[in-house]
Amino acid sequence: MKTQAITKILFLTLYCVFAAGCQPNPETIGGKVQPLLQKKLDYTFGNDDVKVASILAIREAGNKYQGVANITAFNTSVITLKLAIVADGNNVIYETTPFDWLTFVGTINQQKLKAIEDQYSNVAVINNAVFSCFPKTLRQDRAVFAERLATVSPVQLEA
Repeated sequence: MKTQAITKILFLTLYCVFAAGCQPNPETIGGKVQPLLQKKLDYTFGNDDVKVASILAIREAGNKYQGVANITAFNTSVITLKLAIVADGNNVIYETTPFDWLTFVGTINQQKLKAIEDQYSNVAVINNAVFSCFPKTLRQDRAVFAERLATVSPVQLEA
């Protein structure tokens, strides 16, 4: 009877060790998710200004992981994005909540607009496509138009 109980405990222990050993480790999971997320970022933003710097994954239970992606935007800031990850030995999928994704996209767009902060009027005066959107009465004299905009924000006229 004692031998049978010890045998059951031994088999149960071996099963638990084997089952735990079959799960991919979190570093591997992060490495597999990174190119998938980068592909989505490239598709969404269409440029090289938004890059996945790293992904940290932590096993939640079984084959489910929680992850955090650190994403560099415009070479200046690091933005985090929460991920839910499911992985087996060969495949990995991830998802974000719609709220987290929309918040992330909004933050990226704010970073993008920060580059032209305090230069909106310059864009309006210099860019013909933008300038043509204003009423004809304002477009009659570009210098006067630029002067009026300068009261809102600085304008630098090119000669």
